[in-house]
Amino acid sequence: MTWEGEFDEAARAAAERALGLRVTRIDPDLTRLTAMITAGSPPDVVRAAGALDTPFLVARKLALDLDPYLAASSALSADDLEPIGDVWRFDGVKQGAGPRYGLTKDYSQDAMFWCDAEVFAAADVPLPDAAKPLGHEEWLDLARRLTVRRGGRTRIHGLDVSGQGMFVQLMGATAAEGGSVFSADLARVDFSAPEATAVLGWHLAYMDARVGFSPADPNPDGWPFPAFQARRMAMATAGYWFGALLDDDPALARAAHLMPAPLFGGPRVSPCYSGIGMWIPRACPDPDAAWAFFEWYFGGEPARERAVSGFGLPALKSLRSSLPQGEEFQRRAVAVQEAELPYLTVLSFTPYARSAELEDIVTRVLRKAHAEGLSAGKTADALNTDMNAVLARGRDLVG
Repeated sequence: MTWEGEFDEAARAAAERALGLRVTRIDPDLTRLTAMITAGSPPDVVRAAGALDTPFLVARKLALDLDPYLAASSALSADDLEPIGDVWRFDGVKQGAGPRYGLTKDYSQDAMFWCDAEVFAAADVPLPDAAKPLGHEEWLDLARRLTVRRGGRTRIHGLDVSGQGMFVQLMGATAAEGGSVFSADLARVDFSAPEATAVLGWHLAYMDARVGFSPADPNPDGWPFPAFQARRMAMATAGYWFGALLDDDPALARAAHLMPAPLFGGPRVSPCYSGIGMWIPRACPDPDAAWAFFEWYFGGEPARERAVSGFGLPALKSLRSSLPQGEEFQRRAVAVQEAELPYLTVLSFTPYARSAELEDIVTRVLRKAHAEGLSAGKTADALNTDMNAVLARGRDLVG
């Protein structure tokens, strides 16, 4: 169960040749997946975001523990897995510890951002130094200076922080402030804590400044690249993977610069908000065949092809040297990314709710807060009330 863009017909045919098995692909669909698991006939492998989905899958006893398979494998080794692989581990309390329940195919540190140097030059604004992370206030000030409005319309957006979802942005920024949106047992949120409230204040200021897309100004394209490609966005929050989209646009590639994740007053952290990969359902009728697919997909030719494409960082240490560096913008991005790697941080997500549920609440509450001019404190209260009700129901279901 995965998207055709990540496993097309050619890949399906290659899998059949390599494995001697019949392979069928179906689109991800949570309703269909739930029905298939309930009926005892789940897909053999399922696409998911390890950073967000692992605790939920483990708490509901849906995912197979892969540690025994990994220990016996000649194609994959735990020692060769990049630290991002830890998003697929969960011991019931902390993400990044305990058994491994999935593997990452590729990843990025998603709080990083890209700059269009030509948009900076047109605004007579110096490009940030990629060796010195910006503070969030400096970042927002840059966004204000780079935003261009004419005739009552925004012609150039100074900054976009909405592309990967607002909830994960709040998580990451709160960690960079030195706090956590979740309680220690992951059963509640507390946006009233000083660190989280400070982050909410920043996001409300970002929305009020109208410098980029937000719940108050939704992106009609759904993601930031179209506006960045059209040279209508000065800074776009996205990780290394964004660079693979620049190959067909040499002018944009020359102007595009990857930057480290901004600071927010606490420790320097640079999280991954997705860690896309796959897991094997515990009810899988043939886990050995599913693992054979894993060895081919995550340790074989498909993994090498993904690495040389630059569409994200490889999840295997042995493939990191395969990243494309034939063009100047690629070498520039790899250098910034290499310097950022030591700050990769696994943020524990709650096992009691799907990320989409919390994202819906953030979108609704922030839109209301912006429209009514609510303070960060009142916004925090609304988020706490609505999210904790969802988390309480989820905890009751887990038991």
